[in-house]
Amino acid sequence: MPTLHDKTVAHNTLRIVFKWPGDDFASRQELAIRDKIVDHIRERGVGKVIHVATGMGWMDILIEVEDKDNTTPKLEAIIKETEPAITYTIENLERTP
Repeated sequence: MPTLHDKTVAHNTLRIVFKWPGDDFASRQELAIRDKIVDHIRERGVGKVIHVATGMGWMDILIEVEDKDNTTPKLEAIIKETEPAITYTIENLERTP
């Protein structure tokens, strides 16, 4: 499974980043929220989830998509439907040589 530093992370990858209270791994409840978001991404065909991670108070989901501009609002809608109060960012990853 690719990581953020893996050269296989393509130019068509988005990263959803969540900040949780504290500086540890995500709790079971937080993991359940992430899993619901991942399930919705897959069910709706928004993109291909290629990596999930948690630690140090952060959690992320890497998604390979066909069109970043059109996919970002769809991801935002999924997150807001799943957990309206969650704090997150969506980053546009670019491969660097």
